[in-house]
Order: sequence, then structure tokens, then C-alpha cells
Amino acid sequence: MTKRSPIQRMLGVSIPGLLVTIAAWSVCLSIDIFIPIPEMKITFWLSWTLIAMFGGDLLYLLISSFIQLKKSEWGNKLATEGPYQFVRHPLYSGLIYSVTGLIAISQQSWSLLISVLPLSIYWSWLVQREERSLVDQFGKRYQDYMKTTGQFFPSRESLKKVAENN
Repeated sequence: MTKRSPIQRMLGVSIPGLLVTIAAWSVCLSIDIFIPIPEMKITFWLSWTLIAMFGGDLLYLLISSFIQLKKSEWGNKLATEGPYQFVRHPLYSGLIYSVTGLIAISQQSWSLLISVLPLSIYWSWLVQREERSLVDQFGKRYQDYMKTTGQFFPSRESLKKVAENN
């Protein structure tokens, strides 16, 4: 197993992922300028409802992720509570879906909304190295965790487990 610095453990794949994501958003917004793609036709109230939903989801993912995995535990503790009981990478999930959704709604951009598919594929490829490192570090415990939680979207198993516990 390759020893990673605290900064590498903290950032994981976020810097290259963030740069590619911002580039993809920029390309989509440029496409909207140069190619006459129809704008989304959504009402004022639906627009604000979607912004509230995406914004609430993003706040939940950010705040509860940092509460569940304190800075001193980054790279040393396997978090499986809070948003981590649903998805293995809640911060990346928030970036891919919630932030893209917020920008798409605010810009009325179909191309930005459609960018979620290639971004999901790219991030899925990107986190493979991070997940191999987590398997090396936590072994069978992380492999079992992978079987019951989705990478970026909640799995049926994680939703079922939470429903049974409530």
C-alpha cells in the first residue's frame, strides 16, 4: 500500500475531478451560447422549488459529511453514518448532482443538465484508485461497505437498511 500524505488523503481525487467538472460546465455553457438549444421552460415557482431541493441536498451532504468525518479522522476512519450510510462519496455526489442541478436551473441549460451523465462516468472512473486505497486500508470491512452502499447514488440495500432501522 502506498503511503499518502494527510493532504492527499484529505483531497483524494477532488482537485482533478473539480477541474474537469468546471471545464465540462464551461463547455456546456459555451455550447448554449453558440448552438441554439432551447432553454428550459420552467415556471418561477418550480425553478425556486428545484433550487431549494438541490441546495438543501448540497447543504445536508456538506455539513453532515464534515460532522461524520472530522478533519483529524480523514484517511484514518471509515465513516458509515450520516450520508455515508447511503453513498460512499457524498461530497462528490453533491458536486456532480446538486451543484450541476443548481447551475442548470439557474442558467436554464439542458446541456448542463445532460452533463451529469458524462460527469458521473468520469467521477466513477476517477474514484476507483481512491476505493482501491480504501480496500487496502480497511480490507473486508470496506468491501462489505461497497456491497451495501452506492458510489454516488443510494443503493437499494442502503435505503432498505435505513428503512428497517426506523
